[in-house]
Amino acid sequence: MPRFKVRDVRAIMKRFNINSGGTVNNFLPAPLAQEFIDFLNDLNVMRKIVNVFTLNSRTLKFPLINSLMSAYYVADGGEVTKTNFTTGSVTFDSKKLMSGFLMDTEVWEDGNVDLRPIAIAQFSEAMANAEERGMILGDTAHQATAATVAAATEDNWFTGDERLMFDGLVKLAGEAAAADPVTPAAGSDLSHSHINTAKFQLGKYGRNPRNLVALISSWQASRLRINTDLKDASITALMSSPIIDGQITILHGVPIMEVPALPDEEALVFFRNYAKLGDRRKIMIESDRLVDSDQTKWVASERIDFKFMRQEALLTIDNLSAATSSS
Repeated sequence: MPRFKVRDVRAIMKRFNINSGGTVNNFLPAPLAQEFIDFLNDLNVMRKIVNVFTLNSRTLKFPLINSLMSAYYVADGGEVTKTNFTTGSVTFDSKKLMSGFLMDTEVWEDGNVDLRPIAIAQFSEAMANAEERGMILGDTAHQATAATVAAATEDNWFTGDERLMFDGLVKLAGEAAAADPVTPAAGSDLSHSHINTAKFQLGKYGRNPRNLVALISSWQASRLRINTDLKDASITALMSSPIIDGQITILHGVPIMEVPALPDEEALVFFRNYAKLGDRRKIMIESDRLVDSDQTKWVASERIDFKFMRQEALLTIDNLSAATSSS
């Protein structure tokens, strides 16, 4: 089901001069498209979490300071102990993401209900979901030789799979450069103690929980909402508010966010400022009338890149329960 109301899309169509008679603008200019971009951003949990910035060129070297500065006591007449200042960089290289659909003219000429706002809403959600899956599940080195979506398997992805755009957080959290994982007993539901341990495992990055975020799957969110421990008065001091109304809350100062793309068996905790999404070209909506087939083609496209800047500021909580297990 769409995570938005069709009337919202109709309002956007009216704003963009997309009328019920089938006439459309061939291109949405940037000032108008910004409203549509804001609407799409509401569908993508990850865009609310990561640091989004503008890529002013196709590639960009983002600087990193690798050396840690220290301060020392110096006696009268002494000389300061100096640190060698070293830097590195992370390269952003924009990738193109596209979605589109064809609609027969008869669909809106003969139908009692205008289906175009629903269709536009669905491909808008497809773009948001693809971004989210790439940032969470991406693996640029995964085998991908399947020529069609139907031919793809979990071991051999479609050549246009959105997960090929970036190395996502799940992959990065599983590599040696990441912080040590939190590993509860197999089949555990996420608990506040796991979040507390994650803060400790992240070391200096976990000292200020306001800089962190924890991502959990929809299944783990459902388990957390009925966790009786989190309704106990002795535990509520660890939270911004107890879970009494079905809402995800803050545990040990760390915001808990539900991300449907995340596998049930793991949660992610990380220093959010190191998760960066570069926008080279924001979402552009275009249409084209195909007179020979009496159809209209709609296409959305954008150019983006995602990087997590310091793997040691990221970890996974694994071994969690899955929806298919008897929890």
